[in-house]
Amino acid sequence: MTMKSTRRRAIVVCLALSALTVATPAFRPVTLRASGALYNVTDLGALNCCYDWVYASAALAINAHGDVAGFTSSPTDPLRTIPFIYQNGTMTPITDNYGWATSINDAGEVTGFFLLPGQPNVHAFRYLNGVFTDVGALPGFSNEPSSIGWAINNSGTIAGASNGGAWIVDSTGDMWRIKRQSAYAAYGINDAGDIVGMLAPAAPTPNANHGFLFDGHSMLELPTLDGDPISVTIPNAVNSARQVVGYAWRNGNSEERAFLYENGVIKDLGTLSDPGFSTHWSGAHAINNFGHVVGISDGSVFLYRDGAMIDLNKAIDKDPGGIWPLISVVRGINDAGQIAGTCYLDGPEGVMIRACLLTPVTSNP
Repeated sequence: MTMKSTRRRAIVVCLALSALTVATPAFRPVTLRASGALYNVTDLGALNCCYDWVYASAALAINAHGDVAGFTSSPTDPLRTIPFIYQNGTMTPITDNYGWATSINDAGEVTGFFLLPGQPNVHAFRYLNGVFTDVGALPGFSNEPSSIGWAINNSGTIAGASNGGAWIVDSTGDMWRIKRQSAYAAYGINDAGDIVGMLAPAAPTPNANHGFLFDGHSMLELPTLDGDPISVTIPNAVNSARQVVGYAWRNGNSEERAFLYENGVIKDLGTLSDPGFSTHWSGAHAINNFGHVVGISDGSVFLYRDGAMIDLNKAIDKDPGGIWPLISVVRGINDAGQIAGTCYLDGPEGVMIRACLLTPVTSNP
C-alpha cells in the first residue's frame, strides 16, 4: 500500500475485548542506547510473531507526544495483521480484525482501515480512548462500498479514499468527496485542512498520475519534477507551511526521486548516492512542521534536514557485528524529531522485523 454528500451515521463500537486489552507485547520493547550516534532506537515490540517469515509489526505514524500507530500480528492469529496504538510503553490492539492504523493525531485519535470477517471490502475507522468507530463509506459506487482512512489532523478530520474518490470525513461524521472527479485518493492533511492526494490520468495526459494540493476551495495540480506532463508525481504528506513531500519520477519515469514542493516550486531532494547502487533512487514519506523530511533511498532510510540527506542507518549504534538494528523504512516524524519506522532487530528469538522508534540523542531540531 503506498498504499488511499449524505450524512452517514457512524457505527460506534465500544471495545469490550478483554482478551485484546491485555496489551503486553509478546516481544517487549527494548531501547538501544546510542554512544556517539544521533538517535536511540526503541524496539516497540509486537503482539505476536510472525505473519510473514520475520515480520511481526510496523510503525506507520507518530504524533507530537511520541505515540505511534501501525500494524502487528494478531495475538490470536499470527497470520493476520491488526492495527495498534503504542502509548506510554505499551502496544494495544485497536481491533482483532484485519487492518492497519495509518495515522494518529496529537489527541491520540487514530484512523486506518479494517475488514470484518465475511465482508468483501475494507472500511475506514476512527479510534480514541478505547472507542472504535466504523466510519462507513460513500454510497452509490456499488452495493459493497469501501473506504480507507489515510490521514487524520488535530481537528479529527480524516482524509482518505472511498469508492474510487478522494474522500473527507469530519469529526461529526459528515463525509464528502473532493469536488474534482479525477481526485481518486487523499493521502495527507494538515491542521488547516489542506489536503494532498492523487488525480487519476486524464486528458491531455491520459497515461500519467499527478498529485494535487486542495485547500477546501481550489485545487492545484502539482507540477512534475522534470516538467514533462507524462511524468508521475505522488504526494504523501503536507505540513503546516503547505510544504508537500512524496515520490516523483523523471526522465520518462525511469528515475524515482523524493520531492519537496513549496510556493509553486518542486525540488528534487536527491539520493543517498550509495556506491553499491548503479541506479540511485529515493522517495519521501513524511514531513514535520520544521520542514524535516523522512523517506527511503538506495536500500536505506534518510532524514533530509538543512539541505542535507542523512543516512539514518549510519546515525545509530550497531551490534558488534555492525549489522543490527537495520532500519528498513521510516514513515513518520514529529516536531521533536522522533521518527517512526520499521527495523530488523536481533534478539533471543532471532532476527525479526518490528515497529521501532528513533529518538534524537540531543535536542532536535
